[in-house]
Amino acid sequence: MVPTMELWDSKTKMSHNNKCAFPTGLGGCNVFRWEGRGHATWMRVDTRLELPPDTLVYAELVTEHRGEHKAQRKLTTLHLIDGLILNGKDIRTLHIVERRGN
Repeated sequence: MVPTMELWDSKTKMSHNNKCAFPTGLGGCNVFRWEGRGHATWMRVDTRLELPPDTLVYAELVTEHRGEHKAQRKLTTLHLIDGLILNGKDIRTLHIVERRGN
């Protein structure tokens, strides 16, 4: 699924940095992202990230620090901001309570 300008316009009202993007899952580790600028250029996500097929979300990749002192390590984590399409189901029109599930 290629994001449309209406989709992008609804998300630009949120504050974001250069790590925010639209990751899409093709199944397993086949994950690509579109940063919402200019032409629809999809880039492969270079971190180990798995998303179900036919999934499109608005998220940011951040580096988190876990542990203390010498045991501290860096982890790249996906912070989900909003879900748009999950497993082929368009959830953009659902209320936030319905999006969250049980």
